[in-house]
Amino acid sequence: LDAIHLYRKLHYEDIRPDKVTFLCILKAISSDSFLNMGKMIHHEILMRQVEVDAVVGSTVVHMYVKCGCMEDAEAAFNKLQTRNVVTWNSMIAGHVSHGHGYSALELYSRMQQQDCLQPEKVTFLYTLKACGNTGLLEQGMIIHDQLIHNGFEWDAELKNALIDMYAKCKSMSEAQKMFNSVHIQDIVAWNSLIGGYSQQGQYEHVIGLFQDMQKGGLIPDKVTCSYTLKA
Repeated sequence: LDAIHLYRKLHYEDIRPDKVTFLCILKAISSDSFLNMGKMIHHEILMRQVEVDAVVGSTVVHMYVKCGCMEDAEAAFNKLQTRNVVTWNSMIAGHVSHGHGYSALELYSRMQQQDCLQPEKVTFLYTLKACGNTGLLEQGMIIHDQLIHNGFEWDAELKNALIDMYAKCKSMSEAQKMFNSVHIQDIVAWNSLIGGYSQQGQYEHVIGLFQDMQKGGLIPDKVTCSYTLKA
């Protein structure tokens, strides 16, 4: 709010904003309640022809994503002459968070085909979530192979994401296999596995895992309890 107030004051004093000003104010706009102001700033950027700058253009995209305006984010994204993996990640994450799993996975393919960019850890986290949300097991397995190829097979957060993806795609054998490969199983890993068995109606596994988790010293949270109560 302070940044937005200062930006308005800058205009009242007839001071011309520069690239740094635009970057700062765009980053300050992080909810749909400020979307109209974000659009006004974007319009000013276009008028001043600052959008040709790759960093400013990417920040405009990210602003629209944070405000939940994916249509405008897509339009700004497609106009970018240079796109880096961070910009692609922002778009992929935005589509996943708004329930557009298929669009997120399409962007993932475009990122590699059009811009020849290698996925990062964040890319894999969101694309695995997209696969789980859409139930696309085959695509999830392809992404699993790709993250191994890119050297992320030992990352604990990605292993949890893989457990969750396989469980949501109803492949409990793969989910269990991933769970068993995790050196230290945290509450996220347990909940993903318990949730998968619960959704499949395999309540004997739910109860068994719930008891094993407690024996291992972990305290169930609200998510754990919501699954075990069904059993």
